Amino acid sequence: MKHRLVFALSIVALFAGSTSALAKTICTDWQDLSDGTEVRTCVDDSGRQFCQQQKGDTVSEVTCN
Repeated sequence: MKHRLVFALSIVALFAGSTSALAKTICTDWQDLSDGTEVRTCVDDSGRQFCQQQKGDTVSEVTCN
């Protein structure tokens, strides 16, 4: 009985890991702004659109204009 539970939990963990590996975000190329920052538009696997801003090594999610 214990072996069946361990096996079942292993299958669930494997399946959960494989579905997260399929998640993909698609983004446009970075666009340079005059103030030294870069922005891009992205869409995640659920269809949610969002924008990112990069300044130096820092990337943050921002409101799309």
